[in-house]
Amino acid sequence: MDSWLTSSLLSLLLYALWAVSSKQSQTMGKLSPIESQVTTVLTMFVLSLTTVYTNRDAIRAPNDLPILGVSLAIAAGLLTYTAGTFYSSALTTGSGSVVAAISGSYPAVAFVINVAVGWESVSGWKLAGLACAVASTACFSMA
Repeated sequence: MDSWLTSSLLSLLLYALWAVSSKQSQTMGKLSPIESQVTTVLTMFVLSLTTVYTNRDAIRAPNDLPILGVSLAIAAGLLTYTAGTFYSSALTTGSGSVVAAISGSYPAVAFVINVAVGWESVSGWKLAGLACAVASTACFSMA
């Protein structure tokens, strides 16, 4: 199995476990959405510092990093944090599987955005994937 596929499958499993543990931190664990989000972010921060430390020889000095790359990475971080905040809020009253299905359909939305701005081309398989994503989200939302 190709390494990208192995990593993708592990990511899928870990995201599913993340969705379950996020919901349970609020229901069983009695955390508020903001407490859950802050705890998650702090955990990621500690893990990020560990990653930086263990890979310090492979990371360029801040003044050697390209401004566009850093700007886009900062935007990605802000968007991820904001999305996580809304996700945690939705879990407060929403079904975990429905919230995960709706928010997890972001690849289909990213595809549409990328096509709209000309960064990605349309193919039959991608359109089929888009249709399946919409159908999957609809099925989970109606259950």
